[in-house]
Amino acid sequence: MLEEYAVNIDAEMIRSVDSSSCELLGNLSYAFQKASEGILSIQSVMAIAFLRKFLKTYADILKSNNYDTSTVELLSTPINSLLCITEENTFSYLLTSELLHFLMKTFEKITGQEKIEFVCRRIGQSIPAIQDVSWNIDRLEMYHVFNPFCQYVDQNQYENCLEQVASIKHSTNKLLDIMSKPSDNTFVLLCVIAQKFYMHKCLKESTDSEHELASRLVSLFEKSNFSSDMKSVFSHLLGGTHFKLNIFELSVAVMPPIYHMVSVMLHMTGAILSGGCKENIWYKLLKAPNQFTKLFIPLMDICSLQKWKNWSKILMKIQPVSINVLQILAYSSITSCLGFGLAEEEHFKDLFKMSGEVVLKAVGVAQFPKITENKVSEIVVEQLGHYWQNLQSILQLSFGDICLLLHRIIFLSRDLLFGRYKICLTENCIEDLLTSHTLIIEKVLRNRIMHLQEMRRTDFSLDKHKSTEDCVLEIVPCHYDVDFQNAVLLFRSPASPTLDLLMIDIQLRENKSMFGLLDLVLKNINKLALPQNIMPLIRWHLCVITYGSYRYRKVEFKDMTCDKFISGEIDDTRRDILRKAFDDFTETWNNIKSVENIDMFGSSHTIENMELMCPTVKMGACTILDDQSVFKEKNGAKSDVTADLSIVDYLEQYKTVTGMVSGVFRNLFPEDVRLCHIVDMYRWLEEINGDIVVDSLELQYRKQLRKDDRDRLSTAQADNIKYLEKLDHTLKVFVHRSLSLKSQDIRLGQPLIDYILDEDLWWEGDLVKGQVMVGESSKPLEDIVSSQILVENIFDIIQLVRKAIEASKLKDVRIADIASSYQTTRPKEQQKRRGRKTKGTFRS
Repeated sequence: MLEEYAVNIDAEMIRSVDSSSCELLGNLSYAFQKASEGILSIQSVMAIAFLRKFLKTYADILKSNNYDTSTVELLSTPINSLLCITEENTFSYLLTSELLHFLMKTFEKITGQEKIEFVCRRIGQSIPAIQDVSWNIDRLEMYHVFNPFCQYVDQNQYENCLEQVASIKHSTNKLLDIMSKPSDNTFVLLCVIAQKFYMHKCLKESTDSEHELASRLVSLFEKSNFSSDMKSVFSHLLGGTHFKLNIFELSVAVMPPIYHMVSVMLHMTGAILSGGCKENIWYKLLKAPNQFTKLFIPLMDICSLQKWKNWSKILMKIQPVSINVLQILAYSSITSCLGFGLAEEEHFKDLFKMSGEVVLKAVGVAQFPKITENKVSEIVVEQLGHYWQNLQSILQLSFGDICLLLHRIIFLSRDLLFGRYKICLTENCIEDLLTSHTLIIEKVLRNRIMHLQEMRRTDFSLDKHKSTEDCVLEIVPCHYDVDFQNAVLLFRSPASPTLDLLMIDIQLRENKSMFGLLDLVLKNINKLALPQNIMPLIRWHLCVITYGSYRYRKVEFKDMTCDKFISGEIDDTRRDILRKAFDDFTETWNNIKSVENIDMFGSSHTIENMELMCPTVKMGACTILDDQSVFKEKNGAKSDVTADLSIVDYLEQYKTVTGMVSGVFRNLFPEDVRLCHIVDMYRWLEEINGDIVVDSLELQYRKQLRKDDRDRLSTAQADNIKYLEKLDHTLKVFVHRSLSLKSQDIRLGQPLIDYILDEDLWWEGDLVKGQVMVGESSKPLEDIVSSQILVENIFDIIQLVRKAIEASKLKDVRIADIASSYQTTRPKEQQKRRGRKTKGTFRS
């Protein structure tokens, strides 16, 4: 904790060292002296924290420069003095030894243990203390990363098989006897072949004699009793058959985590095929993926059983980190299937086309690219790499440690992976399968440090003598004869404390109720942190209101870029304030957008719909426009006691001010018009005045409408003339407010709909969220008024709407006249018919 939060050292500070007398090197020397005292105190612990942070930052700098020490040449001598081992049985000996081990641990976490020898040779010329380090590659071959099947066999089996493989030319060789019993010896053969002929390529080039031996073995396996699938696996590992995917082509140039991924894939493939249970879901995924177009794949980003819609309920019960591990296992199987040529790539295309919907969003998976753009193999390898990176970031472990944990999980899951766990489509069966896998995964991850230590200790390479590898990999704790008890623990290299790691440890606990409140807080940490962002948002809005109100029309303001708005401020001080407020607003807004798993507290908006802010964004997207006005206030809500007073009586009180006699008021206003009606009355007056102004509009507002736009209005007329009647009022009010005075800044080329989308222009309730309302029905305004209709067409559209309304009214009058005439003539016709019948009777 002191190292992470109390020691202030970063790469820039170390790179800035320009002399041996700088303050940072002085602090380094003082910390080493203080730690060398070997006295348990807060000062000595703080000094060790300083030394650890310095070495860790130095290692990161070397990594970024491909271990070229010339970029920080002045640090080579001070670093070497820290690592030079002094005489034994002193605390200084412990300190220098453990500082060297700590630096090696840092390199191991950054590059992997297989690259430590390269790092030592690379920087050893500048730092002699590191040049003296001996890192045994032969011993390294025995670790689980390069020996993925070692958990299945004991050391005697392994050594016996290795001896028979090496002596294949001898007459007394018993390798054929071993091959003759596939059921008993599959894993021991996989163990030897995978380690000695395939995975070792990551550490050193194969010799000619090894190539010759591999060729002999290929021939022997072809004649053996192994299944065709296992023969294919052995042939690929021995180089007799080329892999179909480049990821399986190993060499010393391959970098992490490629060979870690391959190690796990090899373990999955060998284990599943050795079981040979053709009804197992994992066997099907490896051998017959085309059958999954009709089955449900519970461990992938696609849901191929679309009839079952409750899959998410099951997945929600699983922790994200466990889902991530399951994803690695699933994609490892598919990648192995393609790499070993167990199925053709065409078999997967339909599989990935089944659904574009991502099932497992909990681990932050991106959507699959389209199959037409990328090969299935490229998609699968990319997704597999993503899950490895994600798991490494969450657990804060090296790729080597991640690889060991996955090997442990696969080994403990062997009954599920290659046992007789048949394919099942029922909800309970799938849930049981996932639950069984999850229990094993969570058990391993919960005790991950213990499992890592156990796997290292049980490695074939373990011997009775202490070695540098044991200390660096923390297989066996180093022991020193000093008074400072447990001093070695200060130089361990645990995972850096992170919020994600804390959340995982709490989620993986068997007794989850022990930290109920902490668990609740951590699950909602994103929401709880949101209030800290409110001030920059409010400050920007306040600046816009203060400096922008009444300077722009709403339509022009919405389409103006933020940069133009800020630059339009003449006063330098105000412009600087606006610029600073917008920069803070932009940073805060974009940070909020990047936050995951926020439900916007019930709002209809989503994080995805939030627009990223930048200087070129429109003001309409980064401001709150007040769409409420006095016209929308309901009269019934007013509490003023004068609301029911007639306008005539009200004006009578001010006749001395207006200079008008009482009779004038009574001639203008009916007695029943009261003050509560004044807003509606003014709206009617606006429409009347707009109707008058239309006839006096200049030629620039009289451009003819296009035929398509006329047809759209005709369609609205056919649907319901009421739509055009409501539009007629709005257009006339717009003319009154915006075109009655020449000083109004209205752009002729602006789409008319941009202006009339303002609900202030409509009667209350006639336009709701862009929908024109007529009774219970509605119609989008854009379906009535095309965006191609501009302000310059205002005269023509009003005339067209007016004629349509008049024609509709005339039609209604005609229908009414016909109905009235029919009602008048019908009794007379009936009387005549009765008269004819009477005459006919008399004739008879």
